[in-house]
Amino acid sequence: MKKLIVLLFFVFTFCLVAGCGGIGGGGGGGKNSSDTAPAKTLDLAIVGKLGGAVALNPAFTWKNNYRDESFSVKIVTGEKVVVEKQTKALSFNVDEYLEKNVQYKITVTGAPSGKSQQLEFKTMDMLPDKVFVKLDNPFGNNMVLQRGRDIEISGSGPVATLITVTFGADK
Repeated sequence: MKKLIVLLFFVFTFCLVAGCGGIGGGGGGGKNSSDTAPAKTLDLAIVGKLGGAVALNPAFTWKNNYRDESFSVKIVTGEKVVVEKQTKALSFNVDEYLEKNVQYKITVTGAPSGKSQQLEFKTMDMLPDKVFVKLDNPFGNNMVLQRGRDIEISGSGPVATLITVTFGADK
């Protein structure tokens, strides 16, 4: 079961990178709100969902529709600020594990536009039992991939953990 969940995360993340369509798009099923017109938002989305719940170390993506130079990212639960960081990237990965089975709200605000968008999400009700990810053979450093061929990735790792596959500069 753990291998299946990890494989699903690998496939999910790879499809986001490769643009498989139909997976993980939109706001991820959370509640979206914005102080902008509905046709033009930051398109805030969650990466790392399984069965409606979010991984304990989720990632988020958005678009720069207002040509902002930087973004403020804030994650809260109730009145408690859990994460508050600045970034110039159009994505944000939560480095530490969030608490299991907790409702959170992320707010991304662009600067200098001041336009923001919020997304509510609930984390999974399980904690990882391992702290490492292991790819099945033949994956390893400096391996060669054949152009035009599908790449099937498998391995094992912590349950409820988002696993990101990186090819060169692409995530």
